Amino acid sequence: MSFINDLKSSKTFKYTASYLGVCFVALQVMDPLTEREIISGELFEFFLYLLISCIPLSAIFGFIADRKNKQTLSNKFHFNFNIIGAFVGLFIIFYLSITNLQLKQKYSEIDWARQEAIPQLYEYINDSKVMDAFKLAKQIENLIPDDSMLVRAWPKIGRKVSIFTEPEGAQVYWKKYGSENNNLDLIGTSPITDIYLPNTWILFNIEKENYITSSQANHPYYLSTGENKFILNEIGSIPEDMVFVSGGMTALNIPGLDHLEKIDIPSYYIDIYEVTNELYQEFVDAGGYRNKEYWVENFEKNGKKISFKMAIEQFQDATGVLGPSNWEAGNYKEGEGKHPVSGISWYEASAYAKYKGKKLPTIYHWNKAANTRLSSYLVPKSNFDNKGTSPVGQYKGVSHVGVYDIAGNVREWCSNETNTKQKVILGGGFDDLTYMFNDVYSQDAWDRSVTNGFRCIINIDGDSKKAENIVELPQRDFLSEKPVNDETFQLYLSMYKYDKKPLDSEVEIIDENSEFYIREKITFNTSYGNERMFAYLYTPKKHTPPYKTIVYFPGSGAIHNRNSSKLNLSRLDFLLKSGYAIIYPIYKGTFERDTGLKSDYGDETVFYKDHVIWWGKDLRRSIDYLETRKDIDTNNLAYYGTSWGGEMGAIMVPIEPRFKAAILYVAGMIMQRSLPEVDAINYIGRLKIPTIMLNGKYDHFFPLESSQIPMFKLMGTPKKDKKHYVYESGHFVPREEMINQSLSWLRKYLN
Repeated sequence: MSFINDLKSSKTFKYTASYLGVCFVALQVMDPLTEREIISGELFEFFLYLLISCIPLSAIFGFIADRKNKQTLSNKFHFNFNIIGAFVGLFIIFYLSITNLQLKQKYSEIDWARQEAIPQLYEYINDSKVMDAFKLAKQIENLIPDDSMLVRAWPKIGRKVSIFTEPEGAQVYWKKYGSENNNLDLIGTSPITDIYLPNTWILFNIEKENYITSSQANHPYYLSTGENKFILNEIGSIPEDMVFVSGGMTALNIPGLDHLEKIDIPSYYIDIYEVTNELYQEFVDAGGYRNKEYWVENFEKNGKKISFKMAIEQFQDATGVLGPSNWEAGNYKEGEGKHPVSGISWYEASAYAKYKGKKLPTIYHWNKAANTRLSSYLVPKSNFDNKGTSPVGQYKGVSHVGVYDIAGNVREWCSNETNTKQKVILGGGFDDLTYMFNDVYSQDAWDRSVTNGFRCIINIDGDSKKAENIVELPQRDFLSEKPVNDETFQLYLSMYKYDKKPLDSEVEIIDENSEFYIREKITFNTSYGNERMFAYLYTPKKHTPPYKTIVYFPGSGAIHNRNSSKLNLSRLDFLLKSGYAIIYPIYKGTFERDTGLKSDYGDETVFYKDHVIWWGKDLRRSIDYLETRKDIDTNNLAYYGTSWGGEMGAIMVPIEPRFKAAILYVAGMIMQRSLPEVDAINYIGRLKIPTIMLNGKYDHFFPLESSQIPMFKLMGTPKKDKKHYVYESGHFVPREEMINQSLSWLRKYLN
């Protein structure tokens, strides 16, 4: 009790207790003021730190006062309380100075976060600079995590996700998919829960000792819907250069086939890389072409079965020796061992797979491993450069399961047959247009084009018979179909009419960086709703206005891509160099004007019909804008459509009387039916202006006999004013021919 009494009577106790009482009262006063935002949270936090910091000082002052009052000093030590007080004072001053500096820095950073960083963050969001926004948001979060402006911004920047691995305890690294930076940032060790990641495709590396490192691409959206478990395989547990793909109910994300039912497929391994020349050489050297054991498929040609001997003789290289069509003397070209084998028929691909104890993938296996929804990120990092094959894995385009070159390099044979007795081939090749990655194609099983290659799979714990079903590709005999009469057609035509309200056009961007042209981004009112649309106008620098002008309609890549700021006009630059202007309208459902449209294929829905009408009005509205420009010769307008745009020329040209000529590049009729109001069969006969078609003989998108020729024959243009040029090529035309024929046509029919 005496101790307690002594403690109560001591000035140390009294000073400290009094100080704590003052602190309590101060906090009680400040708390409601903070809640009412009369005092900021940061100021409250500052005073709290200050009050806590001074507790030891109150005790020290009390202790000093006690010693002075007692006037007793130790026999061993003599304290000069003035000196002690000076030191204590200096300490207090030093401590408060440091604390003040730290707080000043902190509140300066907080002020920066609120006054500068938050506005910049919203600028990044408005400019769709996701990664810049994400990095800045993480900085802001460290300073003001609960700021209301930051909280509202997060859903526009990223998504909160969880990541799991099997087994747990793996290190998970990430970077933006397609980033040139090779460094990956550590997220953490799995399982990882409730972390923000940016709204963009991300490349993950998952590492664990004794397990194969997995590189996979994914998006926070899909991670948040349950696709957030990464399965690791022990080293040595799976075949070399293959990856594991989990099975289950699998849908097709391929335009034109996305309506087909989901199929339950077993888990499987798939080759990381396309089969290379050096791997295929092993098959050749092992006598693969002469061993009937590997050739298990029935040989059929023109509907008739043929013998093994007769079939094998079809598979000769350039020198008459058995092997791929582009080999010589039974060997691949020097230095191309790591390149994918090409010049391969479906039969040869199937035989090699049998030799390796594997199979060709079905369309379901291929699509699951490819993930076409990744196309806008994967394709730019893939080999579509038209220069030939590249070593496998050289291009950094990798799918979500970790396979390379699934887009570009060579097309890849699948096991499925179509209802046309052809075999499915997917992914596009080095000389194809990029959108071919997204679409389904078929070829004759005997076709040995230089872009034909393959990769293999191994099923695990089951077969995939149902996934090998025949793929129904739509078929039409256009020449036997009867278009609607003129009276009905006038009703269709009336759908594209509109009141010409003011355009209220604005030139938002003028870019003069090109040596040959000036690029302008123009916005103006559409003819429907209260929408604005935009278009890019390119005018030649080295020629004198008024310019004869090309109105462009792009390929289906415009539907799959979301950013028009870096449009590639390399295929059309010859027009600008020759003195023509080009307007590139951004049509409804393309690029930034996304509507959820997933395919250029027609269908019998009002949704698709509405889009065709919007496209027609957008095109016409763009011409309305051209008529406001003194530097444009609107008496000399031509339509130029590429692929999808060529196909749409069958509708767009007949509805717009201001065109004088048309160029349909790699175009044809599509097999998919649309509602009659927007079906090309009812329009093509009304296309009557001078029109040229430029096509490849081996076009897999618009087949010569069933698509190109019917379009040309049904065209209402007089025979003397229409031409159809067909070249020994696929879904492209040799550039020199494209340039020569296009310019010749424009010079002939534009005044």
